[in-house]
Amino acid sequence: MNDREDVKKPGRRAALKAIGAAGLGAGLAASCTTAQSAEPVKQTDATPNGYDVIIVGAGFTGITAARDLGQQGYSVLILEAQNRIGGRTFSSELDSHKVEMGGTWVHWFQPHIWSEITRYGAELKEMPAAERFLALNAGNETATDVDLATYLPQMGATYAQIFADASLIWPRPYDQDFSWDQIVAHDQITFKDRLDEVGATGIVRTMIEAQMLSVAQQPMDEISYVEAARFYALSGGTLNGFFDVMSRYKFADGTKGLLDSMLKDAGAKLSLSTVVTDIREADGGVSVLTEDGATYEAETAIVTVPFNTLGMVQFDPPLPPKMQGFVDEGMGTRGYKTFVEVEGDVGNIVGMGPEDIMLPMLFTYDKTPTSTLLVGFGTKFEDYDPNDRAAAQECISYYLPDVKVLQAYGYSWSLDPFAQGFHGVYRTGQLSRIKDTFNTHEGRVLITGADHVEGWRSFIDGAVAAGSIAARHVDQLLTEAL
Repeated sequence: MNDREDVKKPGRRAALKAIGAAGLGAGLAASCTTAQSAEPVKQTDATPNGYDVIIVGAGFTGITAARDLGQQGYSVLILEAQNRIGGRTFSSELDSHKVEMGGTWVHWFQPHIWSEITRYGAELKEMPAAERFLALNAGNETATDVDLATYLPQMGATYAQIFADASLIWPRPYDQDFSWDQIVAHDQITFKDRLDEVGATGIVRTMIEAQMLSVAQQPMDEISYVEAARFYALSGGTLNGFFDVMSRYKFADGTKGLLDSMLKDAGAKLSLSTVVTDIREADGGVSVLTEDGATYEAETAIVTVPFNTLGMVQFDPPLPPKMQGFVDEGMGTRGYKTFVEVEGDVGNIVGMGPEDIMLPMLFTYDKTPTSTLLVGFGTKFEDYDPNDRAAAQECISYYLPDVKVLQAYGYSWSLDPFAQGFHGVYRTGQLSRIKDTFNTHEGRVLITGADHVEGWRSFIDGAVAAGSIAARHVDQLLTEAL
């Protein structure tokens, strides 16, 4: 077990039980004695509950919940299947470049992550402003330069048409009950349906499709129009706001820098490379079993794993039938993110193409004195290796035919067994059926995560929000059970 930091105090729940049983003075004495002599250890079925809370998953949701609960005095154990923290954020390096293989961009329109940025003084870095747009229309072999003065106003006007009813569907993006009838009425519409309805064609349509594909990581005929309208409403209802939120500000020290700060404040124990296989609730507690044969005991558990991986865990008692049905159905997000270093300074470009190519979205991420680092997105993970330099060369040639690719470095989230897809975006028709299924608990196991929260669902901000909500639910559960 790889322990991040020993828990140096007893669980809050244990302390409160002692106080309730023996009075304030005796309870405090018991707490001090426990803190000096007892360290949370791996438990077996025969031992008392060892932790107040076990959190499955060390992404932003899990670490936020651990931090909030740890600072309230609860003892917390985090079990993470990967050999790193971060979940679907993933800080890495490519030579001199700091790169994010997963979730990257943040904005002050996102209140929960912005609060954490303020709290920890995290430094942000602004992306290079685009100076050149290249559009590859279907059937063409090379992209053409787009006159920004002509096409950006057209793109903005088309976005306004597409999302003309976004404010009706999402007048309060953090309160879907307020406009639930509108959500249900629009939930069978795909984003492609909406593009067809407003008559989007040519270069403008190519640019819009590429942008939405990079965000939703699904084909146009599967992307839910309601989900796309949510992105737009949360971004202030403007094209500029949408661009800024999705790709303007990133962490100077990577997402891991903020996660490390939050984890330090949690005072939790962390076990990496620990795959949870079973979660059992019985006798007033929870048993969590892992692939290596270990069993951990706690008063309650928070499960924060990506939606598409919930089927890897056996629950006893079983998940409610409706929830299990959605677990079996899964989310449609798929794809990869790749960084492509090219020779020389190619400028601050944005390349946009049709969804049937391997990199329909590509833009400048960073520069060195001798090269340019581009970041690209695609969904055809079965056919494209994001680490293949030759494959990257072929893709880049559509946009920049005379540019040499030096290296490619990427991550296919769909092939990661502990992600099974990029961030969670509902398919057409799922939201109206999935309502109130997650972020609730029956008994002592809470299933939550960025895939299920209101507001910035599927973004870093949503993950932080889900963690805070989960911590509040668990605090209430454990306090009421005293």
